Amino acid sequence: MTDDENADDVAPQLAFETRVLQDGYSYWRSKFKDGRLPSRSDIDPIDIPRLMPHVVMLDVQREPDFDFRYRLIGTYVAEHLFTDHTGSWFSEIEHQKAPSRIWQNCKQVVDTGEAFLANTPNVGPHQGYRRVEDVILPLAADGITIDTLLIFICYSPRSEN
Repeated sequence: MTDDENADDVAPQLAFETRVLQDGYSYWRSKFKDGRLPSRSDIDPIDIPRLMPHVVMLDVQREPDFDFRYRLIGTYVAEHLFTDHTGSWFSEIEHQKAPSRIWQNCKQVVDTGEAFLANTPNVGPHQGYRRVEDVILPLAADGITIDTLLIFICYSPRSEN
């Protein structure tokens, strides 16, 4: 069995609405080796310049308490936030600390090691958007223990009637 066949055997079936998320997910899948999760060092911005504005990267902290820290927030995502959270921990952000929906979604990916299509409601400053389509993808330096989350995000505009 090839690496690609092995990776496809464990790939969850996700129904993306946007090309950005489909392309981001496909890129992440392409980085699997020997059935092991890709690492942060496998992700090269040069490979995906069109996708980088849609990227968020989170560090995963396991001790002393489970938490997530914003390592990188792409420019497209930053434009849709009230505050630049780069360097902040979820536990420091009232609407993101446990047991918020975003915290639970990220924790699910760490617990399962599987991609998760979140589709969260939009709570940002731009109310012309109905929701956020986001896929949360695990990364692991050792191929097993998840230490970083790679997230691709698109905002869905409200339909004009």
